[in-house]
Amino acid sequence: MTATPATDGSVDRDLATSVVDRAPAREADAVDALLSGLFDIEDDIALAVMWLAENWSADLPAPRWYGRGRPDRGGEAHAALVWCPPGELAGVAGLIDATPADDEIPHSDGHRDRRVRRSFGTGRMVLEASPDDGGPVR
Repeated sequence: MTATPATDGSVDRDLATSVVDRAPAREADAVDALLSGLFDIEDDIALAVMWLAENWSADLPAPRWYGRGRPDRGGEAHAALVWCPPGELAGVAGLIDATPADDEIPHSDGHRDRRVRRSFGTGRMVLEASPDDGGPVR
């Protein structure tokens, strides 16, 4: 940094010298990417909160919060998971405007879970519902 004389004539004489950073502007770095990603997640969570407040009813199973993010890849960071009785999955699918689909990869016994998903914003926040198969206690 170097001191340079102020050019504005209205500046008080005591402030006649200002400090100016002469270093060149820097490129975006990993911290910039982190902050940008956090702002995206914040926006997606806000969209999910508003949607849940406006659309989810007390007679449906309560969603549970689940973190999914990994620092070495993009994609989902958080999910609101809903375990519901198999007979209610179609109703939840209608509410979130999604078609139930089987998992692409089966379990070791060959069974594929059926679930519905809704993404919010950039897709870093999702709502996912699947039949209750021993998931967390509600």
